[in-house]
Amino acid sequence: MDAGRQLVAMATADPGQIRLAIDGKTTDYAMATQSPAIGFGFGGVTQYRGGDVTATLDMAVAVRADISAGATVTSATLRIDRPGRDTVVMPVGGLIGCV
Repeated sequence: MDAGRQLVAMATADPGQIRLAIDGKTTDYAMATQSPAIGFGFGGVTQYRGGDVTATLDMAVAVRADISAGATVTSATLRIDRPGRDTVVMPVGGLIGCV
């Protein structure tokens, strides 16, 4: 059964942050670490932190000729850790767009 696609996160390079909806509340979490650089201001593995949340975005990107000033996220996982709670790891994908 296909559950369909939905927005689970939005990462930005400047400022370095990720927006997540956890427990029904949307919050921005600041970038804590990032390496190696993969382009467009993003890293292959980027960790974001805020409060008791640590989110780790591990991604690969591909520049395509049919996307102007951007790229596709060809493979990625998002891991969310919170003390005393289950860790959640999900496959994600998307686009990088520069405006």
